[in-house]
Amino acid sequence: MPSASAPVDPARASESRAWQLTTTLLVCPILAGILVALRMYTRLVIIKKHFWEDLSMVIAMIFSIIMSVLNYYYAVVYGSGRHIETITPSEWVEFLKTGIVITQVYSFCHLFLKLSMLQQYVRVSVTPLDRRLCLGFIAALVTGYTVFIVMRMVRCVPIQAQWTPRLPGAKCFFNATWFMFASQAWNMVMDFVILLLPLLVLRHSRAPVAHRVLIGVVLAFGASACIISVLRLHTLYPSTTSTDPSWDKVPSAIFGIIEVNVGIACASVVTLRPLHRLVRKKTKKGSAETSSEPAVGAIPFGHSPGRRHILSEDDLILRGAESQTTWVGSAYHNGSEVEMEGRLGRGRQHSDAKSLPLADTKTMGSKEPESPPRQRKGGLG
Repeated sequence: MPSASAPVDPARASESRAWQLTTTLLVCPILAGILVALRMYTRLVIIKKHFWEDLSMVIAMIFSIIMSVLNYYYAVVYGSGRHIETITPSEWVEFLKTGIVITQVYSFCHLFLKLSMLQQYVRVSVTPLDRRLCLGFIAALVTGYTVFIVMRMVRCVPIQAQWTPRLPGAKCFFNATWFMFASQAWNMVMDFVILLLPLLVLRHSRAPVAHRVLIGVVLAFGASACIISVLRLHTLYPSTTSTDPSWDKVPSAIFGIIEVNVGIACASVVTLRPLHRLVRKKTKKGSAETSSEPAVGAIPFGHSPGRRHILSEDDLILRGAESQTTWVGSAYHNGSEVEMEGRLGRGRQHSDAKSLPLADTKTMGSKEPESPPRQRKGGLG
C-alpha cells in the first residue's frame, strides 16, 4: 500500500505504462465490435436468420466494452501504469476496487464468449450423443464460471477487506494469487475444449473429408485465444506478488483485453461467409458490366469515329471512310437497318457493318445493302 510520506524518485515519477494500456483498450474493442456488427448484419439482413449464439456473442461484446471503460479509469484516473509511490492512498483504494470489478467483468465476458461457441457446436451436431455432449460442456462452463464469480465476491468477509488491509475483524479465506491461477487455468481448459470439440462433433458429418476438416478448422478458429491465455499466465504471478503492483499489473491487463477481443473477433469472422459471397458476387457483376461492350450501335453518337462496338454476339465486318461533312453509320443485322448520324466537325465517314449470316440471306429482306463508298485517302478502313 502506498504511503503518503514516502519519497518519490523524480525519474520514477515520470515513468508510465498507461499509454500501452489505453492504446490496447481502444484498438481491440473497436476491431472486435466491427466484426460483431458485420456478423449481426449477415445474420439479420443477408440470411435473415439468427441463433442463440449470436445473442451470447453480443452480450460478450457488451462486457468487453465495459471492461475497456473500466480499464481506462484504471489507468488514467486511478494510477495503473504508474509506480506505487506516486499513487495516493485514496487512489489506491479506488485502484483495488476497480481491479475487482474488472476481473468480474472479465469472467462474464469469457463466459458468454465460450457459451456462444458451444451453442454453435450444439446447433451443428449430427447425432443426439454429440448434442448431449455439447450440452454437458455448456453446463460445466456455466457452473465453473459461476463458482469463480461467487468465490471472488466472498473471498473476504466483509468484502471491504479486499481493498482495506488490516481491517479489524475481517477474514480472508484463500490467497488471491492461487485463485487467479485457478481462474486462468479454467479459462485455458475451456479454450482447449472448444479447440478439440469440433473434431468429435463433425465425425458423423456426410460432407467430404476436406470440407469437414475445413469446417472443423473454421469452428475452432475462435479458440485461438487459448494461445494468448498461455501468454497471460506468465504475467499473473508478477502482477499478484509484486511490491509495485500498479506498475506490474499492466501486462496482465493488456493480455486480458487482447485475449477477450481476439476470441470475439475470431468467432465472428467465421460467420461472415454469406457476406463474403455477396460482396464477391457484386464485385464480379460490376466488373463484368464495366468490361462488357454495349449491345446496340456501331459507334455511339457524338463519340470518336475510331471506336467500334458490336451489335450482338455475331461477328461484324466493319468498313469505313472519311468525308468532309458528316458521318453516317449503317448496319444490317437480321434484316433490320440501323442508321445513325452525328456531326463531328468537318469529317464525314460512312461505315457499313454486316453481320455474318446465321441463316439464309433471304431472311434479311429483299433489299440489298448499298455498296460502301469509295475509300478516300486517309480513311479508317
